[in-house]
Amino acid sequence: PDTGWGPSRRGRTYAEALAHSVRTKGTKVVVVGPRRTPLADTAHQYVAIRPGSEAFFLLGMLSAAVKGGWRDAQYIRDYTEGWDELSTLLAAWPVERCAELCGVTAAQISGVALKFGRAAMAVAHLDARVWSSPHASLAAWAGLALHTITANTLRPGGLYDHQAPLDLHHPLAFLPTERAPKTGSGHPLFSLQAPGGLLGDHLNGQLKAVVVAEADPIGTSAAPDALQDRLSRVDTLVVCARFHSATTALADWILPTTHPFEERELEVLGAAALPEPMVRKVEAAVQAPEGCRPTEEVFRALAEAARPGLRGGAYGLHIALAGRHLAQAELSDWEARVLEWGADIDPEALDTAPHRVEKGMADRSLWRVSHADGRIQLAPDPVRHLFDAVQAPEYDSAPFALRTSTPRTRAPDALHGLPTTALAYIHPDAGLADGASATIETDHGTLDVTLRHDPRLRADVIDIPKGVPGVGSLIPASPRDPWTAMPARDGLPCRVALRD
Repeated sequence: PDTGWGPSRRGRTYAEALAHSVRTKGTKVVVVGPRRTPLADTAHQYVAIRPGSEAFFLLGMLSAAVKGGWRDAQYIRDYTEGWDELSTLLAAWPVERCAELCGVTAAQISGVALKFGRAAMAVAHLDARVWSSPHASLAAWAGLALHTITANTLRPGGLYDHQAPLDLHHPLAFLPTERAPKTGSGHPLFSLQAPGGLLGDHLNGQLKAVVVAEADPIGTSAAPDALQDRLSRVDTLVVCARFHSATTALADWILPTTHPFEERELEVLGAAALPEPMVRKVEAAVQAPEGCRPTEEVFRALAEAARPGLRGGAYGLHIALAGRHLAQAELSDWEARVLEWGADIDPEALDTAPHRVEKGMADRSLWRVSHADGRIQLAPDPVRHLFDAVQAPEYDSAPFALRTSTPRTRAPDALHGLPTTALAYIHPDAGLADGASATIETDHGTLDVTLRHDPRLRADVIDIPKGVPGVGSLIPASPRDPWTAMPARDGLPCRVALRD
């Protein structure tokens, strides 16, 4: 529960299933992270790494497994290619180098790698904070390669992915991206949109109007002052939102949107509230305030008023035609299309109690390689470019490592979990008093905070909860992950100065 590992399923949480596996099968659990969680209290081993170094921990495990021979040689021979290229890539990343970046010993990483390689079945689960890192793509590849060389890929019980009634990854995998439009800094627009961290790239004077949907880019992005300055120069800023923020304060038009509890929805993915993966129809639980409308209705109204042309866009005529149809069609038409994709879902069953259909599970542990030779490529060309882009942090310049990717609330949405004060958490052994006023400083900016003690943190970590006002001033707009464009929210060297 404390790492957000999957929804509830079949009446049990994954934590309960994991505890059952520990009791009955002797499963060994290792928790790695900068803060000791309740799950870590029950684990066989806890490794306290620096924030933002998860990718290097996985890379160290992979390097140790290759060097130590903790791999499945037959699986590698029969189902993979690129072993020599993999070994060459890892030569510059021995476990000792990775351990230094993680702030642990090489023996700790090698010990976990040995357990993983010698296990009959093993899985490394990466929680959400790994993807809020400038090394997100490196972590994804290192995790996949580690599972593959130990024969834990493409089999039940091995590499795990989410199961849902309607799996959109299959059709999305066929979307062509080779000729996709690119942002000003050269990042492709996957699924026809750029990561939010790249918004500033488009505000170069040519863009005249911006529509923001249920987001606060100024309050959550890196370098917020620069982004605020650029957004203030567009002719029109429209913000669709349900609460005020730094971005709505700058908006020319604020279009109030409804809360999910106020909307009628067709739910096609598993959720924590559901005991089974299913499709269900959800009616509004409460009446929306006057003037508030669902986001899709707001966008349809904007499209009808602006009537964008079919030519001259970045995506091509076929996308423009599809977009016009999407903007003009009723939501019920698209619901019918979704149910048609599900094949075995009866639409009439959604209109009768209990308003759900438990059908259509997709299990990616049964996927197979789509290459002609049926082999997994351990070190494809893009990974080589990924290694060239790695910028390892240097911690000699500052005594602390910053973490800003993790919220400190169990609130169900951003409105109720919005931080109201600037707090920073530190370990009591850091030598700074609880309740003290301090200034956090990185090479990119400063932030005034109140310090609070948290004995579960590493002693060299400054933890500022995600969403704290002004935290983006500490974060650089670059470097970014070359594929996900994520800024460095975790792992930045930082300093602390007490204020009177």
